[in-house]
Amino acid sequence: MTDISNPNTVTPRDAALEAVAHAREAALFTQQCVERLEDLAARQDTPADFSVVTLTATKLVDPRRAKSAFKSVGLFNPTGAIVYLGIDGSATAAAAAISVPAESALVLPISVTDVEVGVDPADATSVAVLAAGDVTVTLLRYRAVQPFFFGAWTG
Repeated sequence: MTDISNPNTVTPRDAALEAVAHAREAALFTQQCVERLEDLAARQDTPADFSVVTLTATKLVDPRRAKSAFKSVGLFNPTGAIVYLGIDGSATAAAAAISVPAESALVLPISVTDVEVGVDPADATSVAVLAAGDVTVTLLRYRAVQPFFFGAWTG
């Protein structure tokens, strides 16, 4: 029996209405989770955005900006130079950028927005490769998380 003199008393009707409201919230949350999972699954097969990056003796670094973050980033380096991938920073060894050795490819499962691709001016071998001609590499940016990959060309 309900004690109407106690303002904290919950009637059976109030309890039922509260349970229905909670069930609706849970159903809405579950629906949103399912929609998000469907979206992630659909994007999993989305190919990478490819950008050709050409470095020259006068342009050792090429910054690449994006409007939104990518879930993974990669670099294909078919040249004889060591190319650096600066994640939200400078593309040099001194800046602790990620090096992609000559004739190799690297994919990192890290979220990035701004990337710099470059050759370290302190690396004599890479500077010599640039003196002989341009260094052209391919930057890959993925909308879905990709597994780590490192491969060397054995040609």
